Amino acid sequence: MSPPPLFGLALPSLRPRPAAGGEALRAPRPPGRLIWLHAPGPDPAPGLEELGRRLAEEDGFALLLTGPATGLLAGAVVQPAPEENPAELRAFLDHWQPELVVFADGGLRPSLLQEARARHLPLMLVEARSPRLIKGRDRWFSGQLRKSLAAFSHIAVIDESAAAEFRKAGAAAQVISVTGRLEERSAALPCVEAERAALARGLAA
Repeated sequence: MSPPPLFGLALPSLRPRPAAGGEALRAPRPPGRLIWLHAPGPDPAPGLEELGRRLAEEDGFALLLTGPATGLLAGAVVQPAPEENPAELRAFLDHWQPELVVFADGGLRPSLLQEARARHLPLMLVEARSPRLIKGRDRWFSGQLRKSLAAFSHIAVIDESAAAEFRKAGAAAQVISVTGRLEERSAALPCVEAERAALARGLAA
């Protein structure tokens, strides 16, 4: 039976839901230091996997990848992302115990960020385009977007326009840097987006 309404709002069912990433589906944690990489959609996944490849090859980190997987990241553990509920988030983080969490794009998950911040986990946002709460969370209380952004120690945005959006949403200016897109492995040399843009402006004439 559904619980009675409160202040005119129907309360959600209090019956516990099975966790999508529950213990029965969870892979064993690899030994050593582990970094969790999360791509909320297919677009940033290849670039995030290239970042993971470098972390594994150059620094020896074990890798956990959640979100759409392209299969390019050899050796990474690929799992479903945890549900946005406290019990599942605690179980997920207890099991994987990441040393660093790297999210891509800009879709923010307030409950996950709050739990990770409570554990003093370093949080980074890369290839950030536009700050927003994940679908279905846009009616959270006022200030939730600003509070979620405060969890990140570093926000790497794709361009100056994105940087302005994140500052307007409440991210601290000192944690924002313009780095451009995460690129897949190629013959082209890497660059810093802010320097490339400055050089392009200088050569415009």
